[in-house]
Amino acid sequence: MMGFLGLGVVNTAWYRAKRLNGLLREAVKSSLMIEDSNLTSQTLSLEDSVSEEVRLNNLVGEAVLQGLSHFGGRKVVESLIYILELEHSVNLRNVVNELDVLRSGLSKMFGDAAYVVEGKVRDTLAKSLGLDPDGRTLEQLVETAKKLFQQDFEQNPNSD
Repeated sequence: MMGFLGLGVVNTAWYRAKRLNGLLREAVKSSLMIEDSNLTSQTLSLEDSVSEEVRLNNLVGEAVLQGLSHFGGRKVVESLIYILELEHSVNLRNVVNELDVLRSGLSKMFGDAAYVVEGKVRDTLAKSLGLDPDGRTLEQLVETAKKLFQQDFEQNPNSD
């Protein structure tokens, strides 16, 4: 009997994760639309800060996905994201401002092994930035990424 109950829970989680995957794809499309939109010069500075934030959240969100991918394939990652977002209130579209929520969610899901996932996220983010992850926290890498994005914008203001 327990096998059937467990299978039902897994199936329910799988279908929810599949639905969440569609929602995540729509969110990414929306983010890309924000990045690609052409606004008037009056709102250009606001768009630049939004674009930087979207780029940074996408970068960190991708690092989270890569960190979770060490547990399995796409279906497993989708399930883990579903649990993080719905059960632990992690918002991957605003993960940069909620690193403590992410850390808490990972701790609740994986217990003492959460540091392994966070380490994979940190390593992936550092690699994306072309940095050595050793001795750097996730927060330090996010701050470095913010500075790099700001420098890139100052050097190439019309590149977006």
